[in-house]
Amino acid sequence: MEILINILWILLWNLLIPTLIGYLFTRYLKMDNKDNIALNFTMGFIIVLGVFQPVILVAIYLKISLTLLTIVTKTIWIVLSVVSLFLNWKRVIQSIKKVPLICKSFNIFMVAAILLIIVQAYVYVGYEHVDDDDAFFVATASTAIANDNLYIQSPYSGADYKSLPTRYILSPFSIYYAVMSNLTDIHPSVYAHLFLPIILLIFVYLTYYLWGKEWFSNSESLGIFIILISFMNIFGNYSEFTTQSFLLFRLWQGKAFLAAGIIPYVLYLCYKIRKEDKARVLWITLLLSTSAASHVSSMGIFLAPIVIGVFAVVDSIVRRRVNKLPAFFICCLPCILCGVIYIIIS
Repeated sequence: MEILINILWILLWNLLIPTLIGYLFTRYLKMDNKDNIALNFTMGFIIVLGVFQPVILVAIYLKISLTLLTIVTKTIWIVLSVVSLFLNWKRVIQSIKKVPLICKSFNIFMVAAILLIIVQAYVYVGYEHVDDDDAFFVATASTAIANDNLYIQSPYSGADYKSLPTRYILSPFSIYYAVMSNLTDIHPSVYAHLFLPIILLIFVYLTYYLWGKEWFSNSESLGIFIILISFMNIFGNYSEFTTQSFLLFRLWQGKAFLAAGIIPYVLYLCYKIRKEDKARVLWITLLLSTSAASHVSSMGIFLAPIVIGVFAVVDSIVRRRVNKLPAFFICCLPCILCGVIYIIIS
């Protein structure tokens, strides 16, 4: 019974809450498919991480306890979700009613694609990957819970830090583990290795699903596209440093999720901004996605702006207009600010 309750908490905080927050933002889109659950979950999840980044950085600076951080974070997410439910309950109900119809429309290719994704998810449930990086990332979450503080004690020795770990302090994804561990009452090691990878894997493949929806008009082609992506990931372990290896073996680590999920989603947002006119919500989401990128990994601090910058330059050359360049620059500000702070504290 206790395990069932924990799973329900996982579903609430990792799936339901982000999806409701997504509905709050997509409400102001003019897209025909804005009620798509995949769009709302991915947008909501990236917003959750993007909003969490400034909150946790302020919390670290003020040296507040993990308990207080959890309360503040929980309050923000609940308020956003309740407001969304109040404004969008009809859309949510309509989306739920469409789920059986969508399932009935699945062809053999979509079924095969879903089965391949389930197989990849099972790897995290049925097998164990031992990784030396967990000695810091997961141990940081455990240390934060044990001492109810943020980056005060070293996870290696338990002694107080003489100086903050500047390499990791601006990308505190480990504290996200700790907060979620508090909210779900699951040990951070179990949460990070078992539950979080499945949630992140869902995000990754829903991102590819959204890309497929942009490129293919029929479900057969979309199913084949996701199957090909799955095969590339499953058989991409020709080196331990490939994106596919990180996806399959240690997706709970921020650098893996950055490469497999956030960067493709940042590109997706840029692509949608190029197609949509006056898409202010997409611009806001892109801004928060760079905040999320800086949160999960220090590499995101410079990779996300590079991706956006390259896209913006190419788009400006193709369209022969530079009017969107300032907006793209503003969307990179979270990463730029983190980079400046890193230079100051190093």
